[in-house]
Amino acid sequence: MTQRAGGSPRRGASHSPWRPLLPLGIALVAMVVFLPGLDGAFLEWDDRTNFLQNPHYRGFGLAQLRWMATTGLMGHWIPLTWFSLAVDWSLWGLEPFGYHLTSLILHGTAAALFYFVARRLLARAQPRAGDPTVTLGAGVAALFFAIHPLRVESVAWITERRDVLSGLFFLATTLVYLGRWTADGTLRPRGRLRYAVSLIFFAAAVLSKSMTVTLPAVLVILDVYPLRRLGPAAGGWLTPRARAVWLEKIPYLLLSAATIAVTFAIHRGNENLATMDQYGLVDRLALCANSLVFYLWKTLVPIGLSPMYELPATLEPWRWPFVGAAVLALAITAATLARARRWPALLAAWIAYGIMLIPVSGLFQNGFQFAADRYTYLPCLPWALLAGAGVAQVVTGGGPGRRARTAIAVTGFAFVVLGTLSWRQTHVWHDTESLWLRVLAIGPSSVAHSNLGLLFARAGDTRAAIPHYQAALALRPTYAEAWNNLALTQVEEGDLPGAEKSLAEAIRLKPRYATAWSNLGMVRARQGQAGEAITAYREALRLSPGHADAHGNLGATLDAEGRGDEAFPHLREAARLRPDSAEAQGNLGTYYARRGDFAAATAYYVEAVRLRPQSPEAHNNLGLALAQQGRMDAAAAHFQEAVRLRPGYRDAQSNLARAQTLLRSR
Repeated sequence: MTQRAGGSPRRGASHSPWRPLLPLGIALVAMVVFLPGLDGAFLEWDDRTNFLQNPHYRGFGLAQLRWMATTGLMGHWIPLTWFSLAVDWSLWGLEPFGYHLTSLILHGTAAALFYFVARRLLARAQPRAGDPTVTLGAGVAALFFAIHPLRVESVAWITERRDVLSGLFFLATTLVYLGRWTADGTLRPRGRLRYAVSLIFFAAAVLSKSMTVTLPAVLVILDVYPLRRLGPAAGGWLTPRARAVWLEKIPYLLLSAATIAVTFAIHRGNENLATMDQYGLVDRLALCANSLVFYLWKTLVPIGLSPMYELPATLEPWRWPFVGAAVLALAITAATLARARRWPALLAAWIAYGIMLIPVSGLFQNGFQFAADRYTYLPCLPWALLAGAGVAQVVTGGGPGRRARTAIAVTGFAFVVLGTLSWRQTHVWHDTESLWLRVLAIGPSSVAHSNLGLLFARAGDTRAAIPHYQAALALRPTYAEAWNNLALTQVEEGDLPGAEKSLAEAIRLKPRYATAWSNLGMVRARQGQAGEAITAYREALRLSPGHADAHGNLGATLDAEGRGDEAFPHLREAARLRPDSAEAQGNLGTYYARRGDFAAATAYYVEAVRLRPQSPEAHNNLGLALAQQGRMDAAAAHFQEAVRLRPGYRDAQSNLARAQTLLRSR
């Protein structure tokens, strides 16, 4: 993207007949590189909450559309992304293949769009460059962006649909914005229409992911270079022409400001953002400098990539890694400023990169990570542009020769390496176990240990889970989620006092942790403390009115206390919120069984068994309901299955014995 033309052919040379096929080829290559992702499962990391336990996005009724427009689930306001996921659900149900396929197509389309964006930018940056130079530079830039291993997390993780969708609209906005002018800077016809279309695309971008709010600032950078509509090259910053450029940014800024306000409101309500007490100004500046250097390094050397780059339990901003990152960031800034007159593209790329990173740089710290591969989906576009411009300049600048052949060979080899690394990294996201094992292979992680423990616990292996929870808490004693997960395994092991202590610690660390309150209620209910359990459940629902488990547990406890009228609305709400929950279905079955409506109870118990065929309680309850209706053969079969699943299940054993006695007496 330098201003020197070199010896490349002049613009106006005949276009290559295959050029229209190039963006399609780029899209196809991008999709092929990430093909292993099509076999990926829903992951036990946000996917469960977002999709498996979330009925709200499934459909296009008024209730679903209202939820999409207003929800801040897991700290994100992404109504258009939810709409795209609703389309997937209508086509594929809960088959992950379809969701992955959509993300793959969106990423391939974004890669093709970036090719066209790169063409326009390179043509404006190098007005004397010929078509082969611009085409080659744009193709290299688009491929570099599309197949880089840092893209894997955004493409292969279904939860990160917001990255590829918002990226698509971000690039569409930029392309239409650039399309208002010809290569020599002349305004094209229907400029107002193009301007309106770019605003519509930008609205779609911020409705897909709030990180795109930086686009107005990026457009200003492009107005300075390479469009030269602002700044010294345009005659100044506040001339009448410049004021018109500033004024046209106001609608973009208003859209950004509204999105930022909604995002902060969501984070404040969910308490996701770290407070200044947790991370002070010096901490945040250290994280910001580290992000600038970290992502640039991973762009250049994409090895050792991990799904979780975990913050240390105690951040020490004056230690060498942070100080070194700050020094290097300042050095890069100084160097780009010093060479700005000769290499304006380098300064423009560095500023655009930094601005696009601001929302995820650590200035607004959220979560346990100090970095994430997915955060680079947009910020690393400038580096792709520079790579494309550099390769094109070397290959076409001096005409055919050894240097050009060497550059082509090196670029081809680099693409093979990048594609191979991305193919391998995509396999990391195949399933939950491979994901967290990869994290631990890179380095210690409390999050990885806690999630592996949860994976083992859900598979019924609580003894394998407990060491992982203990390892997580050894690394991060303030990890409330790990204390909560440890408590659940302690419940399974019969250690109710230990579980109560673990949950109390989780709540002390995170007082608004609704799930911990709900689980505390469950523990107290099992200890025979119904009143205290009800209080805990109500607190969970005060903090999170849509907490399905809290509704179900509160309803079950109230029903057991003979307060059926109070219980039923909670039981029904739990089943509505979690139609795929065997426990919610079973609780409703128990409600009807207590009232003698065994036909209705059977229907709910059948559904519970269908949802969780490995649950001995579900089989036992269904057997009891069938026995009450005189269907003793079917009842005995379910009692027998309950005993098979849990050989020491005394209630099922005695129920089976009675059923067999009755059958023999016939």
